Amino acid sequence: MDALSTLILELYRAAKETPVDEFQELALALVRAQTSFQTAMWGTGELTGAGVIAHSVHLHNEPSEWLTDWAASNRSNAIIIDTVVANPDRTFIYNTPTLFNTPDDAIMLDYTRRYGHLNNMTITTASKSHPHGQWLSLYRADKHDHFGQADGRMLEQVMPHLIEALEINRLLGQVPLAHADSDMKGARALARTDGTLY
Repeated sequence: MDALSTLILELYRAAKETPVDEFQELALALVRAQTSFQTAMWGTGELTGAGVIAHSVHLHNEPSEWLTDWAASNRSNAIIIDTVVANPDRTFIYNTPTLFNTPDDAIMLDYTRRYGHLNNMTITTASKSHPHGQWLSLYRADKHDHFGQADGRMLEQVMPHLIEALEINRLLGQVPLAHADSDMKGARALARTDGTLY
């Protein structure tokens, strides 16, 4: 069995056996066995005229204040967002010192240096016609440690399985509202932090 098939099987096993709050970390560890990275962001959100509105974000080895800086850099991220949205389910591999190389890019370049995002690989399921989706961004801190095309192909193949395994994990991890022998009835829902239901 090849490494990718093994990774996919391990993802589905983990989806069934891992607590919800631990699954994404374990899934990223499985991906890291195929391609190295220091930090990552795995999110769910929607595209709007103002940029990306994140509904949920899982950070791997990132400080929590990174989210505030990421939201503030949303406009500067436009070239990345536009590229991945125009090519859903395809990886966008880039080196930030090369991509952001003009004086106007100083803020974005400072941001990527501070957080060690000098080589990046991003994929999303969102598009202009389907603005809700998930994305995964993997980061390397060494400006010479580029992601390659093989890394990109691997992520394109595994991303649908990451999404499906996450869904399975969340469904299996739901706690019943009442015992089977109870007359209590109820409903469950996942909600955004602003109270809007998914």
